[in-house]
Amino acid sequence: LKHFGHFYILLLGGVLSGISTSILWSSFEAWMVSEHRARGYDELWLANTFSLMTISNFLVAIPSGLIADTAIWVSDGNPVAPYNVAIAVLACGIVLCVANWSENYGETD
Repeated sequence: LKHFGHFYILLLGGVLSGISTSILWSSFEAWMVSEHRARGYDELWLANTFSLMTISNFLVAIPSGLIADTAIWVSDGNPVAPYNVAIAVLACGIVLCVANWSENYGETD
């Protein structure tokens, strides 16, 4: 939605972005806690995993900002360029997930 110049479309994009980010993080964290406890792992491991996840997010945010800035610079100041780069990266991530990630269908009763 960042490719449109209409204020209300951009506002809708911001609202949808906030909702999707909340769902992304809360669903992953709920799954992580549930799966961790179902497998009987030590609770300290869960805390360490979330700590590592938080640190990793900070470490990824810095180069992501530099890449976004470079994309704007290379595109002669186009403010949408970082979003275009993100689309390409997400497409590559989807291909990798589809190719390598097996689905966990759970247990059948």
